[in-house]
Amino acid sequence: MTRKRLDAFYLLLLGCAAFLLFGVVMALASPSSMLDFKVIYYGARSAAHHGDPYARGEILSRYIADGGTLPGGAVQSRIARDVLSMCIYPPTALLFMVPLSFLNYGPAHILWLALLLMSFIVASIMAWDLAADFDPMLAAVLGAVLAANNVIAVGVGNSAVLVVAFCVIPVWCFVRKRFIWAGVLLLAVAIGTKPHDAIWVWLVLLLAGGTLRRRALQSVVVLAAFAVPAVLWIGSIAPHWRHELGANVSALGAPGGLSDPSLAAKGERAVSMVISLQAVFSAFIDNPHLYNLLSYLVCAPLFILWAWTTLRSGRSAHKLWLSFAALMPIAMLPIYHRPYDAKLLLLAVPAAVIFFRYGGRVGKAAFWLNFAAIVLTADLPWMGLQLLVNRIHPASSGVAAHIWTAVWVYPVPLALLAAGTLNLWIYREHCSGRMLCDRASESRPAAPDEGFGQAKFETPVSPQYR
Repeated sequence: MTRKRLDAFYLLLLGCAAFLLFGVVMALASPSSMLDFKVIYYGARSAAHHGDPYARGEILSRYIADGGTLPGGAVQSRIARDVLSMCIYPPTALLFMVPLSFLNYGPAHILWLALLLMSFIVASIMAWDLAADFDPMLAAVLGAVLAANNVIAVGVGNSAVLVVAFCVIPVWCFVRKRFIWAGVLLLAVAIGTKPHDAIWVWLVLLLAGGTLRRRALQSVVVLAAFAVPAVLWIGSIAPHWRHELGANVSALGAPGGLSDPSLAAKGERAVSMVISLQAVFSAFIDNPHLYNLLSYLVCAPLFILWAWTTLRSGRSAHKLWLSFAALMPIAMLPIYHRPYDAKLLLLAVPAAVIFFRYGGRVGKAAFWLNFAAIVLTADLPWMGLQLLVNRIHPASSGVAAHIWTAVWVYPVPLALLAAGTLNLWIYREHCSGRMLCDRASESRPAAPDEGFGQAKFETPVSPQYR
């Protein structure tokens, strides 16, 4: 390593150390400690003992029978009871959890916590390595911010931490051409655990073509090898599991449910808010059918344009990073996601660094929009805001209440939409040959005052994949 790259690596490790420290503190001190882990752990434990993990109340009953208790506060107790009453994980996720389910809860949750922490640290380092070819220090700043602000999900033991890591690590394996089959396996596990997160990364790889498409298809084969026995196993225990799973997912997203994006949601705003576009539209239209439809109508053209651009473009490392940057923010918007799912923005770090270093004025604007999306989905700023709210007690009616609602609800999905839209435009322009040219021999550095589309830019040559 050069001295600059080594200094950047130390900065990244500082962010990872903060993630490790705050994550452990949250796991030990939070009243909702390991709550999400308990769902998948006791769901797998129930299935292993021939119980129906998707039956309403089955997991809660098994948890209480195992000596578990609910938090003392009325709100926290209600949330814990609702979360533990419904399993929303697919059968493959329960199958992956079976080895831990044979352990008592004590050692099982310690192993799970260690797996979450170490996998995300490795993923953060790999994301930095992919972006460090362009600017190691700037990549370290973004990686450190993302890592240090992923503590809430660790505290509740949410599998999103693992899924994000198991999406980033395979991309590194495939691009660097190392540990290929480990990457294929991890991507299959990610899709089988949280498909609404991992499927977007798989889609980028599939449409990228070449070797990456083969890796994506191989991961589907591996996933099928897990999915078939998982479905047969759960089907023999709970013949109506599909209907029960659908009912559980619907109940969580229904008006008043924990995943309800509207202002009437029982779930927390801020730290654990729903960040899909439904949260914005629901403030104006209190009708799930309408605000869901509006979210789909906004996102569908962006997805179609992204897919069309990807299929018609050639293959290079730069286009891969721009493709990730275009899709990852938008992927959070049409369906249910929370801030910890948005840590998939780790895969947008290489493109964000490229924007800042080689993109002129529009590129820097794209960088700051992506940085805003990262900060607005970060845990620590929202935790600070939550403490402030508890002290100042904002107005509950009038103009001040509407302004506060706008500050509280709108920034995250709107920042993701703005960043994704601009990233997509840059991606499309680049694939048309009008900016960020990969071929250094045909490019020249941009002058400081040039616009993004007024020149071709010299960028380092990253490994090509064919």
